[in-house]
Amino acid sequence: MPELGLGTDQGANKKFASIKEGTIRVKTTKDDSSPLLVAREWINPQTKEEGVSYELKYNFLCGVITNIEFREPTFGGNQINVTINGVTLTMDTSSRFATHFMEKLPNIDLKKVVYVRPYDFEAKDGKTLIGLTIKYDNSDGDKIWSAFNVKDPKTDKWSVKKGFPTTDAVKGEKDKWKIHFINVKVFLTEATEKFLEKAVFETVEVKAPVEKESTIDQALSEDEPF
Repeated sequence: MPELGLGTDQGANKKFASIKEGTIRVKTTKDDSSPLLVAREWINPQTKEEGVSYELKYNFLCGVITNIEFREPTFGGNQINVTINGVTLTMDTSSRFATHFMEKLPNIDLKKVVYVRPYDFEAKDGKTLIGLTIKYDNSDGDKIWSAFNVKDPKTDKWSVKKGFPTTDAVKGEKDKWKIHFINVKVFLTEATEKFLEKAVFETVEVKAPVEKESTIDQALSEDEPF
């Protein structure tokens, strides 16, 4: 298994990561010599301010989950922070990435190493697929599925467990969909809080790597997330 600890010039072992354009990003500077360095242009939808962020780009994050917590940033909204071996992955609770994580969390064995891989791409039918794949290994199998949307192996049909929000909204009914997604976020946040009341996390020693390039994962994969 690759070394997962994150090192900084100050010697700290903890780093924050986010998800941008379907990949995991760690903020850095334009002077960073890592081959993983990318420049991402952005526009603030409210202020119309434009800028460029310099980040290290990774396909997935793997390790043992050592902490999960909710936060309310000063700029508004809500976040769920998932710490995996010294790396704290921050997701907005309204995002599909956070939704997928919270749906699958009850099925995750917290004692095992997990591979967390975000995706955001256009499928062959033109639909945009956004979400989070979680596995116990980096092969095609052993995926962790939602604890609330269950597939019947006999009928091959999906059904939701009692209590999970449903909607009769159809394409074009934006307000109904907004209400539905809010209900889902509230439901999953409450379910996650109940899960955390009894969760027992493993204590993992995080070793800072010698080189910055060995941060989240040395073995980057180019395969599709499914």
